[in-house]
Amino acid sequence: MLEKIIHTGEVLVVMLAGGPGTRLGPLTWYRAKPGVPFGPSILGAFATSNAINSNMRSIVLATQYQPRRIEEFFAHVHRANFGPGQGIDVVPPSFGIGKNYRGTADAMYQALLTVLERKPRRILGISGNAAAPKLVLSLSGDHVYQNDFTEMLKLYNSFKNKDNFVISARDVSVDQQHRFGMLKHNGSRIQQFVEKPEEPIENALASEGIYLGPLDVWLDMLRTDQNKMHFDGPRKEMDPLAQTKYDIGGDVIPHALATGKKTGIVLRVHENRQYWEDVGEPHSYHKAAMDVFIREDPALFNDQNWSIEAIGDGYIHRVVTEKGVYSSSGNVRLSKSELTDVVVSGDTVIDDSNVYNTIVMGGTHRKTEIYKAIIRNAIVDERVTIGAGSKVTAPDGNLVIIAEGTVVNPDTKIEANHDAIVATRDAMKSKLANIIEYRKRVSPNVELYLPNGEQIDIASLQAA
Repeated sequence: MLEKIIHTGEVLVVMLAGGPGTRLGPLTWYRAKPGVPFGPSILGAFATSNAINSNMRSIVLATQYQPRRIEEFFAHVHRANFGPGQGIDVVPPSFGIGKNYRGTADAMYQALLTVLERKPRRILGISGNAAAPKLVLSLSGDHVYQNDFTEMLKLYNSFKNKDNFVISARDVSVDQQHRFGMLKHNGSRIQQFVEKPEEPIENALASEGIYLGPLDVWLDMLRTDQNKMHFDGPRKEMDPLAQTKYDIGGDVIPHALATGKKTGIVLRVHENRQYWEDVGEPHSYHKAAMDVFIREDPALFNDQNWSIEAIGDGYIHRVVTEKGVYSSSGNVRLSKSELTDVVVSGDTVIDDSNVYNTIVMGGTHRKTEIYKAIIRNAIVDERVTIGAGSKVTAPDGNLVIIAEGTVVNPDTKIEANHDAIVATRDAMKSKLANIIEYRKRVSPNVELYLPNGEQIDIASLQAA
Protein backbone atom coordinates (compact mmCIF):
# COMPACT_ATOMS: atom_id res chain seq x y z
CA MET A 1 0.00 0.00 0.00
CA LEU A 2 0.99 3.59 -0.59
CA GLU A 3 1.88 5.52 2.53
CA LYS A 4 3.35 8.82 1.45
CA ILE A 5 1.45 11.94 0.53
CA ILE A 6 0.58 12.09 -3.19
CA HIS A 7 1.12 15.42 -4.96
CA THR A 8 -0.69 16.92 -7.94
CA GLY A 9 2.26 16.20 -10.23
CA GLU A 10 1.79 12.48 -9.59
CA VAL A 11 -1.78 12.46 -10.90
CA LEU A 12 -2.62 11.42 -14.44
CA VAL A 13 -5.86 12.92 -15.80
CA VAL A 14 -7.92 10.98 -18.34
CA MET A 15 -10.79 12.79 -20.02
CA LEU A 16 -13.31 10.46 -21.65
CA ALA A 17 -14.14 12.33 -24.85
CA GLY A 18 -15.45 9.61 -27.17
CA GLY A 19 -19.21 9.59 -26.66
CA PRO A 20 -21.54 10.47 -29.57
CA GLY A 21 -23.94 12.39 -27.30
CA THR A 22 -27.14 11.47 -29.13
CA ARG A 23 -29.29 13.23 -26.50
CA LEU A 24 -27.94 16.57 -27.75
CA GLY A 25 -29.60 15.96 -31.09
CA PRO A 26 -28.26 18.04 -34.03
CA LEU A 27 -25.54 19.59 -31.85
CA THR A 28 -23.62 16.29 -32.07
CA TRP A 29 -24.44 15.29 -35.64
CA TYR A 30 -21.00 16.40 -36.81
CA ARG A 31 -18.95 16.55 -33.60
CA ALA A 32 -18.44 14.64 -30.37
CA LYS A 33 -20.20 15.97 -27.29
CA PRO A 34 -17.00 17.40 -25.70
CA GLY A 35 -16.41 19.31 -28.96
CA VAL A 36 -19.73 21.21 -28.82
CA PRO A 37 -18.98 24.97 -28.69
CA PHE A 38 -19.67 26.89 -25.50
CA GLY A 39 -19.00 30.59 -26.06
CA PRO A 40 -15.33 30.91 -27.02
CA SER A 41 -14.60 27.42 -25.72
CA ILE A 42 -15.92 23.84 -25.98
CA LEU A 43 -17.60 21.61 -23.42
CA GLY A 44 -14.52 19.40 -22.98
CA ALA A 45 -12.39 22.37 -21.99
CA PHE A 46 -14.03 22.62 -18.58
CA ALA A 47 -12.61 19.24 -17.57
CA THR A 48 -9.09 19.99 -18.78
CA SER A 49 -9.15 23.59 -17.48
CA ASN A 50 -10.16 22.47 -14.00
CA ALA A 51 -7.34 19.93 -14.06
CA ILE A 52 -4.74 22.47 -15.17
CA ASN A 53 -5.98 25.03 -12.65
CA SER A 54 -5.61 22.28 -10.01
CA ASN A 55 -1.96 21.88 -11.16
CA MET A 56 -2.68 18.47 -12.66
CA ARG A 57 -1.09 18.91 -16.05
CA SER A 58 -0.58 15.39 -17.38
CA ILE A 59 -3.75 14.86 -19.41
CA VAL A 60 -4.91 12.18 -21.82
CA LEU A 61 -7.94 12.60 -24.09
CA ALA A 62 -9.62 9.26 -24.87
CA THR A 63 -11.34 10.14 -28.17
CA GLN A 64 -13.45 8.11 -30.58
CA TYR A 65 -16.54 9.59 -32.26
CA GLN A 66 -15.95 12.63 -34.52
CA PRO A 67 -12.73 13.72 -32.72
CA ARG A 68 -11.57 16.37 -35.21
CA ARG A 69 -13.20 19.40 -33.53
CA ILE A 70 -11.79 18.39 -30.14
CA GLU A 71 -8.30 17.89 -31.52
CA GLU A 72 -8.45 21.18 -33.47
CA PHE A 73 -9.38 23.08 -30.31
CA PHE A 74 -6.66 21.64 -28.09
CA ALA A 75 -4.05 21.89 -30.84
CA HIS A 76 -4.89 25.59 -31.21
CA VAL A 77 -4.87 26.27 -27.46
CA HIS A 78 -1.84 24.19 -26.45
CA ARG A 79 0.14 24.10 -29.72
CA ALA A 80 3.43 22.25 -29.17
CA ASN A 81 2.19 20.81 -25.88
CA PHE A 82 -0.57 18.89 -27.69
CA GLY A 83 -0.07 15.45 -29.24
CA PRO A 84 1.38 11.98 -28.53
CA GLY A 85 3.76 12.08 -25.57
CA GLN A 86 2.97 15.73 -24.78
CA GLY A 87 1.18 17.37 -21.84
CA ILE A 88 -2.16 17.00 -23.62
CA ASP A 89 -2.09 13.53 -25.20
CA VAL A 90 -4.67 11.80 -27.41
CA VAL A 91 -5.59 8.11 -27.29
CA PRO A 92 -8.06 6.95 -29.96
CA PRO A 93 -9.31 3.37 -29.72
CA SER A 94 -7.02 2.24 -32.56
CA PHE A 95 -4.10 2.84 -30.17
CA GLY A 96 -5.62 0.34 -27.77
CA ILE A 97 -6.98 -3.06 -28.73
CA GLY A 98 -7.95 -2.04 -32.24
CA LYS A 99 -11.71 -1.57 -32.00
CA ASN A 100 -14.20 0.98 -30.78
CA TYR A 101 -14.64 1.55 -27.08
CA ARG A 102 -17.45 -0.57 -25.70
CA GLY A 103 -18.23 1.93 -22.93
CA THR A 104 -16.59 4.35 -20.51
CA ALA A 105 -14.89 1.56 -18.55
CA ASP A 106 -13.43 0.10 -21.73
CA ALA A 107 -12.24 3.55 -22.86
CA MET A 108 -10.58 4.11 -19.50
CA TYR A 109 -8.89 0.72 -19.58
CA GLN A 110 -7.54 1.20 -23.10
CA ALA A 111 -6.27 4.70 -22.30
CA LEU A 112 -4.39 3.49 -19.20
CA LEU A 113 -2.84 0.55 -21.06
CA THR A 114 -1.65 2.89 -23.81
CA VAL A 115 -0.14 5.35 -21.34
CA LEU A 116 1.67 2.59 -19.50
CA GLU A 117 2.98 1.20 -22.78
CA ARG A 118 4.33 4.57 -23.88
CA LYS A 119 5.65 5.54 -20.41
CA PRO A 120 5.93 9.17 -21.55
CA ARG A 121 8.35 11.45 -19.74
CA ARG A 122 5.59 13.97 -19.13
CA ILE A 123 3.78 11.89 -16.48
CA LEU A 124 5.99 13.05 -13.63
CA GLY A 125 7.82 15.79 -15.49
CA ILE A 126 11.20 14.13 -14.95
CA SER A 127 13.92 12.99 -17.29
CA GLY A 128 14.79 9.40 -18.07
CA ASN A 129 12.35 6.53 -17.73
CA ALA A 130 9.21 7.92 -16.12
CA ALA A 131 7.48 6.01 -13.38
CA ALA A 132 3.79 5.25 -13.70
CA PRO A 133 1.39 7.78 -12.14
CA LYS A 134 0.43 7.20 -8.53
CA LEU A 135 -3.17 8.34 -8.93
CA VAL A 136 -5.53 8.60 -11.91
CA LEU A 137 -8.33 11.16 -12.18
CA SER A 138 -11.12 10.28 -14.62
CA LEU A 139 -13.22 13.13 -16.06
CA SER A 140 -16.15 13.39 -18.43
CA GLY A 141 -16.02 15.95 -21.22
CA ASP A 142 -19.68 16.98 -21.20
CA HIS A 143 -20.18 19.10 -18.09
CA VAL A 144 -20.00 22.84 -17.48
CA TYR A 145 -18.51 23.23 -14.04
CA GLN A 146 -15.86 24.43 -11.65
CA ASN A 147 -14.04 22.01 -9.38
CA ASP A 148 -10.77 22.32 -7.51
CA PHE A 149 -9.53 18.75 -7.74
CA THR A 150 -6.92 19.35 -5.05
CA GLU A 151 -9.79 19.05 -2.55
CA MET A 152 -10.39 15.48 -3.74
CA LEU A 153 -6.66 14.84 -3.43
CA LYS A 154 -6.65 16.20 0.14
CA LEU A 155 -9.46 13.83 1.06
CA TYR A 156 -7.58 10.91 -0.48
CA ASN A 157 -4.37 11.82 1.36
CA SER A 158 -6.22 12.08 4.69
CA PHE A 159 -6.61 8.30 4.96
CA LYS A 160 -3.87 5.94 6.06
CA ASN A 161 -5.30 3.15 3.91
CA LYS A 162 -4.50 4.29 0.38
CA ASP A 163 -6.83 1.81 -1.35
CA ASN A 164 -9.46 4.53 -1.35
CA PHE A 165 -11.40 5.64 -4.40
CA VAL A 166 -12.92 9.14 -4.33
CA ILE A 167 -16.05 10.20 -6.24
CA SER A 168 -17.04 13.84 -6.62
CA ALA A 169 -20.78 14.32 -6.03
CA ARG A 170 -23.35 16.99 -5.36
CA ASP A 171 -26.91 17.52 -4.19
CA VAL A 172 -29.66 17.51 -6.86
CA SER A 173 -33.42 17.81 -6.71
CA VAL A 174 -35.40 14.59 -6.31
CA ASP A 175 -36.99 14.95 -9.76
CA GLN A 176 -33.50 14.93 -11.34
CA GLN A 177 -32.15 11.82 -9.59
CA HIS A 178 -33.12 9.54 -12.49
CA ARG A 179 -30.47 11.23 -14.64
CA PHE A 180 -27.52 10.39 -12.38
CA GLY A 181 -25.71 7.76 -10.39
CA MET A 182 -26.95 8.35 -6.85
CA LEU A 183 -24.98 7.49 -3.73
CA LYS A 184 -25.68 7.37 0.00
CA HIS A 185 -22.87 7.86 2.47
CA ASN A 186 -21.93 7.90 6.13
CA GLY A 187 -19.31 10.59 6.59
CA SER A 188 -17.10 10.24 3.54
CA ARG A 189 -17.68 6.50 3.15
CA ILE A 190 -20.10 5.47 0.39
CA GLN A 191 -22.61 2.83 1.48
CA GLN A 192 -24.91 2.59 -1.54
CA PHE A 193 -24.60 3.46 -5.23
CA VAL A 194 -27.48 3.21 -7.75
CA GLU A 195 -27.05 4.23 -11.37
CA LYS A 196 -30.04 6.31 -12.58
CA PRO A 197 -32.56 5.01 -10.04
CA GLU A 198 -36.19 4.56 -11.06
CA GLU A 199 -37.38 5.62 -7.61
CA PRO A 200 -36.03 8.58 -5.59
CA ILE A 201 -33.42 7.90 -2.91
CA GLU A 202 -33.56 10.00 0.26
CA ASN A 203 -30.48 11.86 1.48
CA ALA A 204 -28.42 10.88 -1.56
CA LEU A 205 -25.88 12.78 -3.66
CA ALA A 206 -25.50 12.66 -7.44
CA SER A 207 -22.20 11.49 -8.89
CA GLU A 208 -20.54 14.05 -11.14
CA GLY A 209 -18.72 11.36 -13.09
CA ILE A 210 -15.38 12.45 -11.58
CA TYR A 211 -13.31 9.65 -10.05
CA LEU A 212 -9.89 9.68 -8.33
CA GLY A 213 -8.05 6.53 -7.32
CA PRO A 214 -4.69 4.73 -7.32
CA LEU A 215 -3.50 3.38 -10.65
CA ASP A 216 -3.36 -0.20 -9.37
CA VAL A 217 -6.90 0.04 -7.97
CA TRP A 218 -8.15 1.40 -11.30
CA LEU A 219 -6.48 -1.44 -13.18
CA ASP A 220 -7.84 -4.11 -10.82
CA MET A 221 -11.37 -2.72 -11.09
CA LEU A 222 -11.22 -2.35 -14.87
CA ARG A 223 -9.66 -5.77 -15.47
CA THR A 224 -12.45 -7.33 -13.41
CA ASP A 225 -14.97 -5.56 -15.64
CA GLN A 226 -13.12 -6.63 -18.79
CA ASN A 227 -13.37 -10.26 -17.74
CA LYS A 228 -17.14 -10.19 -17.53
CA MET A 229 -19.50 -11.13 -20.35
CA HIS A 230 -21.03 -8.29 -22.33
CA PHE A 231 -24.77 -7.82 -21.71
CA ASP A 232 -26.90 -5.85 -24.16
CA GLY A 233 -30.34 -6.17 -22.56
CA PRO A 234 -32.10 -4.14 -19.85
CA ARG A 235 -29.80 -3.56 -16.88
CA LYS A 236 -32.37 -4.86 -14.39
CA GLU A 237 -32.16 -8.29 -16.08
CA MET A 238 -28.38 -8.65 -15.96
CA ASP A 239 -26.18 -10.46 -13.44
CA PRO A 240 -23.85 -7.68 -12.21
CA LEU A 241 -21.25 -10.15 -10.93
CA ALA A 242 -20.88 -11.91 -14.28
CA GLN A 243 -22.13 -9.45 -16.91
CA THR A 244 -21.35 -5.84 -17.83
CA LYS A 245 -22.12 -2.95 -20.15
CA TYR A 246 -18.56 -1.64 -19.64
CA ASP A 247 -19.73 1.52 -17.87
CA ILE A 248 -17.84 3.07 -14.95
CA GLY A 249 -20.90 4.38 -13.15
CA GLY A 250 -23.26 1.53 -14.04
CA ASP A 251 -20.90 -1.43 -13.62
CA VAL A 252 -17.45 -0.73 -12.16
CA ILE A 253 -18.48 1.39 -9.18
CA PRO A 254 -21.38 -0.83 -8.00
CA HIS A 255 -19.16 -3.93 -8.30
CA ALA A 256 -16.36 -2.28 -6.32
CA LEU A 257 -18.82 -1.32 -3.60
CA ALA A 258 -20.33 -4.81 -3.45
CA THR A 259 -16.93 -6.52 -3.21
CA GLY A 260 -15.18 -3.96 -1.02
CA LYS A 261 -14.88 -6.23 2.02
CA LYS A 262 -13.03 -8.78 -0.08
CA THR A 263 -10.82 -6.40 -2.10
CA GLY A 264 -10.16 -3.77 0.59
CA ILE A 265 -11.22 -0.95 -1.75
CA VAL A 266 -13.12 1.79 0.06
CA LEU A 267 -15.31 4.21 -1.92
CA ARG A 268 -15.29 7.79 -0.64
CA VAL A 269 -17.35 10.83 -1.57
CA HIS A 270 -16.23 14.42 -1.93
CA GLU A 271 -19.15 16.85 -2.07
CA ASN A 272 -18.56 19.58 -4.63
CA ARG A 273 -20.47 22.78 -3.86
CA GLN A 274 -19.16 24.73 -6.83
CA TYR A 275 -21.15 25.18 -10.04
CA TRP A 276 -21.82 22.03 -12.07
CA GLU A 277 -24.31 21.40 -14.86
CA ASP A 278 -24.75 18.20 -16.84
CA VAL A 279 -25.35 19.47 -20.38
CA GLY A 280 -26.35 16.17 -21.97
CA GLU A 281 -29.55 17.62 -23.45
CA PRO A 282 -30.25 20.88 -25.37
CA HIS A 283 -32.33 22.44 -22.59
CA SER A 284 -29.63 21.88 -19.94
CA TYR A 285 -26.99 23.12 -22.41
CA HIS A 286 -29.06 26.26 -23.03
CA LYS A 287 -29.58 26.75 -19.29
CA ALA A 288 -25.85 26.50 -18.60
CA ALA A 289 -25.08 29.06 -21.30
CA MET A 290 -27.62 31.48 -19.83
CA ASP A 291 -26.25 30.88 -16.31
CA VAL A 292 -22.64 31.54 -17.31
CA PHE A 293 -22.90 34.22 -20.00
CA ILE A 294 -26.15 36.09 -19.29
CA ARG A 295 -26.82 35.78 -15.55
CA GLU A 296 -23.10 35.30 -14.75
CA ASP A 297 -24.15 32.94 -11.99
CA PRO A 298 -21.36 32.00 -11.94
CA ALA A 299 -19.03 34.06 -14.14
CA LEU A 300 -16.75 31.18 -15.15
CA PHE A 301 -14.97 33.21 -17.81
CA ASN A 302 -12.94 36.42 -17.31
CA ASP A 303 -11.49 34.92 -14.11
CA GLN A 304 -7.72 35.31 -14.21
CA ASN A 305 -7.31 33.06 -11.17
CA TRP A 306 -9.26 30.15 -12.69
CA SER A 307 -9.12 30.46 -16.47
CA ILE A 308 -11.07 28.37 -18.96
CA GLU A 309 -9.27 27.32 -22.14
CA ALA A 310 -10.66 29.28 -25.10
CA ILE A 311 -10.02 30.39 -28.65
CA GLY A 312 -8.48 33.86 -28.61
CA ASP A 313 -8.31 35.71 -25.32
CA GLY A 314 -11.57 34.10 -24.15
CA TYR A 315 -12.84 37.44 -22.85
CA ILE A 316 -16.63 37.72 -22.56
CA HIS A 317 -18.27 41.05 -23.39
CA ARG A 318 -21.54 41.33 -21.49
CA VAL A 319 -23.81 44.18 -22.58
CA VAL A 320 -26.86 45.34 -20.62
CA THR A 321 -29.57 47.11 -22.62
CA GLU A 322 -33.05 48.41 -21.86
CA LYS A 323 -34.48 45.13 -23.16
CA GLY A 324 -32.10 42.76 -21.40
CA VAL A 325 -28.61 41.32 -21.69
CA TYR A 326 -26.49 39.83 -24.43
CA SER A 327 -23.05 38.32 -24.31
CA SER A 328 -20.44 38.09 -27.05
CA SER A 329 -16.91 36.81 -27.56
CA GLY A 330 -14.51 37.10 -30.45
CA ASN A 331 -15.18 38.93 -33.71
CA VAL A 332 -18.92 39.67 -33.73
CA ARG A 333 -20.59 42.13 -36.10
CA LEU A 334 -23.86 43.51 -34.81
CA SER A 335 -25.85 46.13 -36.69
CA LYS A 336 -29.27 47.66 -35.97
CA SER A 337 -30.32 44.58 -34.02
CA GLU A 338 -32.16 43.99 -30.76
CA LEU A 339 -30.67 41.17 -28.69
CA THR A 340 -32.27 40.00 -25.44
CA ASP A 341 -30.69 37.15 -23.46
CA VAL A 342 -28.51 36.10 -26.38
CA VAL A 343 -25.11 34.39 -26.35
CA VAL A 344 -23.12 35.18 -29.50
CA SER A 345 -19.83 33.53 -30.46
CA GLY A 346 -17.08 34.85 -32.71
CA ASP A 347 -17.27 35.25 -36.50
CA THR A 348 -20.97 35.98 -36.37
CA VAL A 349 -23.00 38.59 -38.27
CA ILE A 350 -26.38 39.75 -36.97
CA ASP A 351 -27.92 42.54 -39.03
CA ASP A 352 -31.25 44.33 -38.49
CA SER A 353 -32.66 41.40 -36.51
CA ASN A 354 -34.58 40.69 -33.32
CA VAL A 355 -33.12 37.78 -31.36
CA TYR A 356 -34.38 36.54 -27.98
CA ASN A 357 -33.27 33.80 -25.55
CA THR A 358 -30.96 32.25 -28.13
CA ILE A 359 -27.46 30.83 -28.52
CA VAL A 360 -25.74 31.77 -31.78
CA MET A 361 -22.61 29.73 -32.54
CA GLY A 362 -19.80 30.76 -34.82
CA GLY A 363 -16.08 30.29 -35.22
CA THR A 364 -13.09 30.58 -37.52
CA HIS A 365 -14.21 29.40 -40.97
CA ARG A 366 -17.63 28.60 -39.45
CA LYS A 367 -19.35 31.97 -39.72
CA THR A 368 -23.05 32.28 -38.90
CA GLU A 369 -25.10 35.08 -40.45
CA ILE A 370 -28.56 36.37 -39.55
CA TYR A 371 -30.17 39.09 -41.69
CA LYS A 372 -33.41 40.96 -40.98
CA ALA A 373 -34.87 38.02 -39.07
CA ILE A 374 -36.79 37.25 -35.89
CA ILE A 375 -35.33 34.42 -33.78
CA ARG A 376 -36.82 33.32 -30.47
CA ASN A 377 -35.91 30.44 -28.13
CA ALA A 378 -33.31 28.86 -30.39
CA ILE A 379 -29.86 27.33 -30.69
CA VAL A 380 -28.31 28.41 -33.99
CA ASP A 381 -25.36 26.18 -34.87
CA GLU A 382 -22.22 27.08 -36.82
CA ARG A 383 -22.21 27.92 -40.54
CA VAL A 384 -25.91 28.80 -40.51
CA THR A 385 -27.37 31.54 -42.69
CA ILE A 386 -30.85 32.90 -41.95
CA GLY A 387 -32.23 34.91 -44.84
CA ALA A 388 -33.96 38.28 -44.72
CA GLY A 389 -37.59 38.33 -43.65
CA SER A 390 -37.40 34.97 -41.90
CA LYS A 391 -38.98 34.11 -38.58
CA VAL A 392 -37.86 31.09 -36.55
CA THR A 393 -39.44 30.68 -33.12
CA ALA A 394 -40.47 28.17 -30.48
CA PRO A 395 -42.79 28.74 -27.50
CA ASP A 396 -41.22 29.66 -24.17
CA GLY A 397 -39.93 26.51 -22.50
CA ASN A 398 -39.13 24.94 -25.87
CA LEU A 399 -36.16 25.22 -28.23
CA VAL A 400 -35.72 25.16 -31.98
CA ILE A 401 -32.28 23.90 -33.07
CA ILE A 402 -30.99 24.99 -36.48
CA ALA A 403 -28.48 22.35 -37.51
CA GLU A 404 -24.93 23.16 -38.58
CA GLY A 405 -24.58 24.28 -42.19
CA THR A 406 -28.29 24.99 -42.69
CA VAL A 407 -29.31 27.88 -44.98
CA VAL A 408 -32.78 29.13 -44.07
CA ASN A 409 -34.40 30.64 -47.14
CA PRO A 410 -35.45 34.30 -47.10
CA ASP A 411 -39.01 34.96 -45.91
CA THR A 412 -39.23 31.54 -44.25
CA LYS A 413 -41.70 31.21 -41.39
CA ILE A 414 -41.09 28.47 -38.80
CA GLU A 415 -43.28 28.91 -35.73
CA ALA A 416 -42.95 25.62 -33.87
CA ASN A 417 -45.44 24.45 -31.26
CA HIS A 418 -42.88 22.30 -29.42
CA ASP A 419 -39.15 21.63 -29.57
CA ALA A 420 -38.02 21.62 -33.20
CA ILE A 421 -35.14 20.77 -35.53
CA VAL A 422 -34.41 22.69 -38.73
CA ALA A 423 -32.16 20.97 -41.26
CA THR A 424 -32.03 19.88 -44.88
CA ARG A 425 -33.85 16.73 -45.91
CA ASP A 426 -30.53 15.05 -46.77
CA ALA A 427 -29.11 15.90 -43.35
CA MET A 428 -32.16 14.51 -41.54
CA LYS A 429 -32.17 11.35 -43.67
CA SER A 430 -28.52 10.72 -42.89
CA LYS A 431 -29.17 11.30 -39.17
CA LEU A 432 -32.54 9.55 -39.01
CA ALA A 433 -31.43 7.05 -36.36
CA ASN A 434 -30.26 9.95 -34.18
CA ILE A 435 -33.58 11.78 -34.63
CA ILE A 436 -35.56 8.68 -33.65
CA GLU A 437 -33.36 8.19 -30.57
CA TYR A 438 -33.64 11.90 -29.72
CA ARG A 439 -37.43 11.77 -29.93
CA LYS A 440 -37.50 8.63 -27.78
CA ARG A 441 -35.09 9.77 -25.05
CA VAL A 442 -35.33 13.57 -24.98
CA SER A 443 -38.18 15.27 -26.82
CA PRO A 444 -41.20 13.08 -27.76
CA ASN A 445 -42.97 15.94 -29.55
CA VAL A 446 -40.01 17.36 -31.46
CA GLU A 447 -41.05 18.85 -34.82
CA LEU A 448 -38.99 18.65 -38.01
CA TYR A 449 -38.70 21.51 -40.51
CA LEU A 450 -36.90 21.99 -43.80
CA PRO A 451 -35.06 25.29 -44.46
CA ASN A 452 -37.99 26.49 -46.59
CA GLY A 453 -40.35 26.18 -43.61
CA GLU A 454 -42.04 22.94 -44.66
CA GLN A 455 -42.84 20.67 -41.74
CA ILE A 456 -42.15 16.98 -42.33
CA ASP A 457 -42.40 13.80 -40.25
CA ILE A 458 -40.22 10.77 -39.66
CA ALA A 459 -42.40 8.59 -41.90
CA SER A 460 -41.65 10.78 -44.91
CA LEU A 461 -37.90 10.50 -44.20
CA GLN A 462 -38.15 6.72 -43.92
CA ALA A 463 -40.06 6.51 -47.19
CA ALA A 464 -37.78 8.84 -49.15
